[in-house]
Amino acid sequence: MNDVHSSIETRLRAIENHPNFQTLCNHVPPSASRRSIIFLGSLFLVPWVGILGVCAVVDFLTRPRRALRWVVLLASVVFGVVWVVRLVRNPPGWRLAPLLRFAAVVSQKCAEPEGGQRSRTWYSATLATKLHPAREFAVDRELYEVMRLGDAGVAFARGDKLHEFLPIEP
Repeated sequence: MNDVHSSIETRLRAIENHPNFQTLCNHVPPSASRRSIIFLGSLFLVPWVGILGVCAVVDFLTRPRRALRWVVLLASVVFGVVWVVRLVRNPPGWRLAPLLRFAAVVSQKCAEPEGGQRSRTWYSATLATKLHPAREFAVDRELYEVMRLGDAGVAFARGDKLHEFLPIEP
């Protein structure tokens, strides 16, 4: 076990001393910025919730017999308000966390299927770093498929989500 740990430390030092390490650390993964765009897009929901609310009130006051339409509009407004309040009160961790760039070695990969009628598979990868001998990150299926056990390189993570892994050949 100690030989494995010292081997990983040696590989991590080799990655950090690689001539392309600093250049790769300046890279910004596209998936990390795409999530910010999704959050900003949700901010446009606020005016639409207001417009739907006004439409619901006007429709109810002008045509009170069309209650079904009013209920649908009001339900849309309530759903939008609840969603925006939850997003503001409890923002996703990836949005608040800084984008970390660090040398890492892929020590384990895991795909866990989740049962049910609409099955989904959760992908994760465990990386060995200088500070953590084994830290698990959630990964997208595409990244999971290209990562190989034992790969050494630069990892880009925000919170518990691994956005990109660029292998470096020592």
